[in-house]
Amino acid sequence: LERGDAMTFEDRLASLASPSITALRPAQKAALEAFDRLRADNPDIGIELPTGAGKTLIALLIADQALDEG
Repeated sequence: LERGDAMTFEDRLASLASPSITALRPAQKAALEAFDRLRADNPDIGIELPTGAGKTLIALLIADQALDEG
């Protein structure tokens, strides 16, 4: 990435180099894309997915982004 370029959530996941989690599931990707699109105008966003759909990973990637943004 060039300086100033935003890291995508897929880039963030790859940077973690997890041997077991190598890609986002379709529902995770869709939720993160919606989060990115909506977050500027919405201070509170809820993400609802079924049990086992990967909400914890979504939360960790969003938290990682928030830490990078200060």
